[in-house]
Amino acid sequence: MKGILFTSDMIRAIREGRKTVTRRLDGLKEINEHPDEWTPVAVIEDSWVIQDWEFWRGNTLVDVKPRYRVGEAVYVKELWAPCDCGHCPGYIYKADGIPSLNPPVHWHSPLFMPEKAARTFRKIMDVRPERLWDISESDVLAEGCWQVNPSHEQWKWRASDEITGVTARECYARLWDAINPSHPWKNNDWVWRIAFEAHQEGKQ
Repeated sequence: MKGILFTSDMIRAIREGRKTVTRRLDGLKEINEHPDEWTPVAVIEDSWVIQDWEFWRGNTLVDVKPRYRVGEAVYVKELWAPCDCGHCPGYIYKADGIPSLNPPVHWHSPLFMPEKAARTFRKIMDVRPERLWDISESDVLAEGCWQVNPSHEQWKWRASDEITGVTARECYARLWDAINPSHPWKNNDWVWRIAFEAHQEGKQ
């Protein structure tokens, strides 16, 4: 089973059911050197599910396969550590806000989190390419941003943020730039829009 990595803030949003969409840059480096010049075309492998994509640029055709496939279950990678306290299922997770322990916890990188240490599993429901600026307001919500004050345009994407009074799209742009500094929002790159189920899938 493949893993998909998220920050601790996004882990909490996923587990709370607030985040059901993510945008990734995997495999799009060549396309994003000149993002305005490429057009994606779906390659249909069967009559129901679009699995692969091609990008056209003049007379150039590039096959681009997304890392995650529609219908497959993935496990969520996060900061973790083994634990033999006898009160947990063998692991603890940074996203849970574990208090300071003695001796201090040595957190393990989510990059190397094995499936057996995972606690969160999701089924991939849709994968498609789109430009970053094409994000809809409903997708801003699905990405985990939330409105603080319904009567004003006040949004944030983690509990520790101050209320800034920005719009929903500006909230997501700040989130994107914080996670992807080498591919800033202003570039309007091509990304994979990956949607997954809100409830647990796979191992329980």
